[in-house]
Amino acid sequence: MKFSNGIYLLYDQIFGIYNKTDSNDLFTNYKQETEESGNPIPRNYCPVLNNGRGDVECIILYEKKEVNLISPVIFWQHDLDNNLESPRIIANSFYEYIDDLIEMDKSL
Repeated sequence: MKFSNGIYLLYDQIFGIYNKTDSNDLFTNYKQETEESGNPIPRNYCPVLNNGRGDVECIILYEKKEVNLISPVIFWQHDLDNNLESPRIIANSFYEYIDDLIEMDKSL
C-alpha cells in the first residue's frame, strides 16, 4: 500500500496510510484494535473509522477462496460483548458505506 492521507467527509475521517505515530494511520489502528484493545476486533476486520468514543467501523476481509463475496462494513461497539451479539452491518459494501457517508454529510 502506498502513502495516503485518508479521506475527510465533513466530520468523518477514513483512515489512511501515514507514519506509525499518526492516530489516523490504518496499520496503527489495525494493530491497536486487534491486539491492544480491551475488546479486540477479529483479525479479519479492518478498521476504517473510529467514532471517537472507542467504537470502530470495519470492513470484513475474506480469505482468497471467498473471493466472490462483497465485504460488508460493520459497526464494532467497544463495550458490547461481541461474542454474544453479532456486530451490526451498516453497509453491504465499502462503496455503499462511502456513498452513505456522503449522503449524511450533505444533509448536515
